[in-house]
Amino acid sequence: MWPVAATIPEWVPLVGGAPLFTYGLLLGLALVAGYRVAMTLAAPALGTSAPRLVLLSTGIVGAVGARLLPSLFDDGHDGEGLLTSGGVAYGGLLGGLAGLLASARLLKVSATLMVDAAVVGAALGLGVVRLGCLLHGCDYGLAAAGPLALVYPPWDGPHPTALVHSAGGAVVPVQALESLVGFGLFSAGLAGWGRLRPGWLGLGFFGLYSVARFGLEAIRGDADRGVDPLGVGLSTAQVTAATVFLACAALVALDGSPKKQPDSKKGA
Repeated sequence: MWPVAATIPEWVPLVGGAPLFTYGLLLGLALVAGYRVAMTLAAPALGTSAPRLVLLSTGIVGAVGARLLPSLFDDGHDGEGLLTSGGVAYGGLLGGLAGLLASARLLKVSATLMVDAAVVGAALGLGVVRLGCLLHGCDYGLAAAGPLALVYPPWDGPHPTALVHSAGGAVVPVQALESLVGFGLFSAGLAGWGRLRPGWLGLGFFGLYSVARFGLEAIRGDADRGVDPLGVGLSTAQVTAATVFLACAALVALDGSPKKQPDSKKGA
């Protein structure tokens, strides 16, 4: 596909001549776009200062979570530590959620509103960054045949190409499918903003993403990601997805209707 977007000019200090990877470029774009969406949604009700600090905390703790989760499960990283292991999406999402809730409480802003704004931005970011996975050749699907199968050409450089071709060359474009999930959740989040009670967009995002991710894991072909870490026939992401879905279902059962109640003061 297109793993390297460009080569940094030689005259640039320290990094001149280094490749600019497409995945890294789209990851940066995803973070900026997600942040801007979340700020745009949260600012009218909460101002700009507190949401900015909450989202900064979300990003920092999310980055730690993305690396911590595979380390806890020894998720296909050959015993690599916290600072050297690869990041995973679920670790970033759950770590970010923890950072958001803690910072929102500290700053005394609405945690439910911040969660709702953040997940809409996260959904957009998910859609963008999975396109980076598609172009880079990581997180690919099972070997496949037919018109929907994706064939990666050999290239020099990033190691994922060797793994793709060891799977048979033609694979299910699972990264593109997860990108569509992200863009779909983003669209649903925008449609639901202001129409649901605070917190329900967050529940919907985590619940629906868990269902989609559990199913997509079944057609993933990159066995190096950590398959069946608990010995129950499920990948790390599937175990996490099932746990998150059950937690969301319990909260939905306890919280009642997602629809906003009419303001009884209006028209009085």
